[in-house]
Amino acid sequence: MSSEIEKFSLEGKIVKMVTSEYIKVELVNKKIIDCHLAKKLRRYSSYLLEGDLVIVELDLYDLNKGKIIERIMPEKKV
Repeated sequence: MSSEIEKFSLEGKIVKMVTSEYIKVELVNKKIIDCHLAKKLRRYSSYLLEGDLVIVELDLYDLNKGKIIERIMPEKKV
């Protein structure tokens, strides 16, 4: 079985920055989970703030831990 099938992504909001790489995220279903940053985001961790919207990748075998794979940029109002 492929590892891609065993993972899925959800949108969430950062509620607490415990450390620069350990973050608490509230998912759209109001569940708060522990997350870490994907490698490509680690160099940009200073740009993540509480309240930012992110995409979290979850594993079907452990729904209490996730990996932040992308930050959702807010739309600029003209």
